[in-house]
Amino acid sequence: MKTEPCIYIMPYELIVAEHMRFFDSLLYWNAPRVAFFEVTNHCNLRCVMCAHTQEGLRMEKGHMEWPLFEDVFRQCGDIKSVCLFSAGEPLLARNWDSIVGYCVENLPDGVDITFSTNGLLFTKEKILPLLGKNVSITISVDGATQNTYESIRQGGSFEKLLRNIRLINTLKDRYQTDKPSIEFAFAAWQDNVTELPLIAKLAVDMRAKQLVVAQRIFFNKEDFKQKSLLFAKERFDHYLQKAVSICHSHDISIIHGGSYSGAIPPPEGLINRFFDMTPDGRFACRTAEENVSIGFKGLIRACCFIDHLFMGNLRHNTLMEVWHGHNYRSLRLNLRSGNLPDGCKNCPFFQVLDKHEQSCLRTLNTDSYISASPEIKQPYNVFTLNSEFQRHMHNWQHGVISGSEAIRRLQLLWEKDNYLFEIANNIGVIFARNNDVVSARKWVEKACTINPIDNLLKENYDVLNST
Repeated sequence: MKTEPCIYIMPYELIVAEHMRFFDSLLYWNAPRVAFFEVTNHCNLRCVMCAHTQEGLRMEKGHMEWPLFEDVFRQCGDIKSVCLFSAGEPLLARNWDSIVGYCVENLPDGVDITFSTNGLLFTKEKILPLLGKNVSITISVDGATQNTYESIRQGGSFEKLLRNIRLINTLKDRYQTDKPSIEFAFAAWQDNVTELPLIAKLAVDMRAKQLVVAQRIFFNKEDFKQKSLLFAKERFDHYLQKAVSICHSHDISIIHGGSYSGAIPPPEGLINRFFDMTPDGRFACRTAEENVSIGFKGLIRACCFIDHLFMGNLRHNTLMEVWHGHNYRSLRLNLRSGNLPDGCKNCPFFQVLDKHEQSCLRTLNTDSYISASPEIKQPYNVFTLNSEFQRHMHNWQHGVISGSEAIRRLQLLWEKDNYLFEIANNIGVIFARNNDVVSARKWVEKACTINPIDNLLKENYDVLNST
């Protein structure tokens, strides 16, 4: 008698489990690509738009000591760029010459050195060590005429600024090099927006490679209402168009957030420079995910905002413990979920998200003295937690512990930080392997809510909801 071959049909639960993936580490983010060193927060000017000059703000001032710089420099690992600036005028730093020399001598080829400056303290002696080196200098020029410039950058001299930029170019010509490169930065608001085209022409005359146009950050609601370009949209669009035309006709790159009308889109690459966008409008801030800002006493901030977004302190934790720790993790994941912290509402590139009305509305914290080294410790050691996580996963994969025991142990780790989406996902995967698709779906959905733009999580979610 002829019999039909027996065909085994794999149960749906096993098909699901076979296609799901898990995380093998809690160290989700790559090491920082750009390290900002606050070599000093002293400044020689009193610029009207700077947070340091706002009435009532009290903060500790100082210079980065050499042992701290050397120690943190060694912790930075495979860094792609070193920026010797965070707040203040870097050329005032007590250890400026030593720090620049150390970077030039010790950074490998392909790693660039950058810094922002008002350009007024350059001398031949300050410029010579930079010639021929992979250095990019951003010079803040917020006015293209003497009256406008000196009314904004109080204590500065427009004539001296131009003289110093010409000195840089003269020395570059003499030594037959195009390095260091120069870019201009322009913070725009109603008081200076009409000079945008003149700034573009000045950038051409001074051989700048790039012009960065950002809208001024306001820390005072009254100033915001009176001077923000949010209330002069047509004027901004008009002068931005002229500046863009001048830069393009002279092959100068111009970075901007686009016009309010949408007629001038942000330049290609702007979004990738500052944050990633997803089709549903969510974003991941590159500053929070790729850049680390180190204060002169070891305070780690998420970005340049001086009274907010403190991530950790190198007096209590290593750089990587802070980088992978709870404070950074919660910030990044809140940003990915669209839960913007107060400090982010002052971001000058927030306009790219078409949320102008929400930007620049957070006032400075002037109620207390801002310490350069506050008592900030990570709530747990992420490397110790990661070792436990990997051990439990290894023991489950090799049959040392059952799936239910692995879930129990992972849930205990999850209780230490409910931003650990990797743990939630892996609990879901183990439930799926135990043929409990309902529980698996619950945990993977939980992980996706925490980190809505991770591809692995999306794939697991789709597998669980495919039928």
